[in-house]
Amino acid sequence: GAVKGVIASRKDGSKVTVHADNVILATGGYAGNKEMVEEYLHTDSYYLYGLSTNTGDGLRMALEAGATLCSELAPHLAEFCSNPNVDFYAGYMKFINYTGLLQVTGEGKRFYNEEYGAKEPLSIGASALYAQKYAYAIFTQADMDKMIEGGGAAMLSEEVRAEMNNYRDRACVPFYTLEAEMQAAIDAGEGWKADTLEELGAQIGFDPQVFSQTIADYKEAVASGVDTEFGKRPEMLFPIDEGPFYAVRICPAFDGTLNGIRVNSDMQALNAGLEPIPGLYMGGYDAGGLWAHPYYQTTHTNAVTQGFALTSGYIAANHILSQAQ
Repeated sequence: GAVKGVIASRKDGSKVTVHADNVILATGGYAGNKEMVEEYLHTDSYYLYGLSTNTGDGLRMALEAGATLCSELAPHLAEFCSNPNVDFYAGYMKFINYTGLLQVTGEGKRFYNEEYGAKEPLSIGASALYAQKYAYAIFTQADMDKMIEGGGAAMLSEEVRAEMNNYRDRACVPFYTLEAEMQAAIDAGEGWKADTLEELGAQIGFDPQVFSQTIADYKEAVASGVDTEFGKRPEMLFPIDEGPFYAVRICPAFDGTLNGIRVNSDMQALNAGLEPIPGLYMGGYDAGGLWAHPYYQTTHTNAVTQGFALTSGYIAANHILSQAQ
C-alpha cells in the first residue's frame, strides 16, 4: 500500500533495488512511446520535437503502484508544423504555417482563419491543426519565390507583423533551402506540384466538389478583400490565380505530453479514490492536473512547462521534508 523504493534493471539485465522512504517520479512523460501516444492521444500523425527517451516509464510504474491517470491527457504542442515522413525541422518548411497561406483539410475544405497561424501560432494555429490531425498548405510559385528571398517577412508587411506579438523573428530570414525541401516532400509523397489547382487537388485526392468550392470562395475573398467565412485580414488573402501550384501535408509537432498521474497540491500521486499513495510523488510532465489544452494562452510567455518542472519538484521535496520533521 506504499512505495518504499525502486526496483530497476541495468542494461545487462541485472537487478538494482533502491530503498527509499519517498520516490519522486519525473521521467518526462511518454512522447517517445508511440504505442502510448496512440492510446492516450488517439493519433499517430505527430512529429516529435522533444526527447525520444521520454517513454512513459514514470507513468507505467505509478500505474502499477495503484495511481490513476488525469482525466485530460494532451500533447504539449509546438508552434511549428511538421510531417512524420519528412524532416521539416532541419530546414524552413516548419515555418510554412507562419505565413498565413491557404490551408485545407483532407477533404479540401478550409477549416480556420490561417492568419492565426502567424498571429497566435501556438495557442490557436497549432491547436487548429491538432484538431484536424493534419492539413495541406497550398501556395504558388510566386509565394515560394518570396519566401526563398525573404522568409515570412516577405509575405507579411511590417505593419501586419507589428500587430502580431507572437510572430517569430526566426521566421523572418530567407528560406533559402525551401525549394529543395519542397522537392524532398514531393519525393516522399508528402508534397505535390501541378500547373492547375484542379490537377493539384486530383493528385492529393481532395473531394473535387468540395475543393472547387473552397477555391471559388477563396478567390472571391481575395478579389473583394473580405473573407466572409473566417474573417481573415485582406493583407493575408494571397492570390492563387497563377501557377505552378504547390501543396504540402502538414502535421502537428509536439515537444512532449501534458498531464499524467493525478496529484494533489503536494504533488503526491493519487489512487482511484483520489487518496495519496504514501511515498509516491510525481513531477514535471509526469504530474497531471495542472494543464488544459492548449497550455499556451498568453503573449510572450515561454518555458511554462519548464517552470512547472522546477516548481513541482520543489513542492514535492518540501512536503517530504515536512513529513520527516
